[in-house]
Amino acid sequence: MPSPQRRGGSGNNNMGAIDRDELITDLRSCASRLDFLTNHARARLLADNDFETLSTRLSVALGMMLAHHSVGYRSQPIQSEVLRNLIDGCDAELSSWERHILARHNKARRKPTGEATPAEHAFRGVMAMIDRYLDGIDPHEPAHAIARAIERMERLRSCYPHDDEFQHGLAHAVSGLEQAMAAAECQAA
Repeated sequence: MPSPQRRGGSGNNNMGAIDRDELITDLRSCASRLDFLTNHARARLLADNDFETLSTRLSVALGMMLAHHSVGYRSQPIQSEVLRNLIDGCDAELSSWERHILARHNKARRKPTGEATPAEHAFRGVMAMIDRYLDGIDPHEPAHAIARAIERMERLRSCYPHDDEFQHGLAHAVSGLEQAMAAAECQAA
């Protein structure tokens, strides 16, 4: 999975149109990688005791910053350089976790067992804060809300990959949301 790369910054302290889109894309990438670690690689997280040497500090710092700026239903802007540094730090941490998991375990799926580790709790919290922040960026824009719903439905596809009824229901829901998205875009135009 490609990791977010540091982009050239502008001298502007507020998120500009280009920087804002790049930062939002990078936040979504972090959320997807956190989803991988907490849902798809959960058995690997629980099976290994070497994770005490890996850090979650910068990921938690990103989550705390997003939580602080997600008051109510509307997200407040964060200085681009601050958010970029936190995203880059989270990216570096997630890369070390992914490398460790992939280097130590084969790709055979194991059923998750046991209680969640502190790292898993931290990653789930950060993922929730990223979702909350992204939800509050344009809360009154229907197309934004529908796009977020489609993104969440796509994440659910991996929950029960062998349950045909569940997969069919999700595909039907995504199809309906895509139709609603097209209608919202037509209304906006």
